[in-house]
Amino acid sequence: MRELFITDAPAATVLVRVMSGTVFLSEGIQKFLYPEDLAAGRFTKIGIPSPEIMGPFVGGCEVVCGRPADRWIFNPARSHRAADRH
Repeated sequence: MRELFITDAPAATVLVRVMSGTVFLSEGIQKFLYPEDLAAGRFTKIGIPSPEIMGPFVGGCEVVCGRPADRWIFNPARSHRAADRH
């Protein structure tokens, strides 16, 4: 766990990673909590096809992809090593 917090990245880079991961995670959760305002309802207004399907799909993608952004926030080399194993 300790190696997760070791980084050579500048503080501004870490801050941007934390903020973007937090935004994606919170927006994804809100799409499930308020679907008529943030998911299907909004998607209907802007003309996205099948908004009742795309709303939860986009919310799920934001939660699933926002979490790893928070997880490998401090050590991006860790995510590269994990990708090299596959």
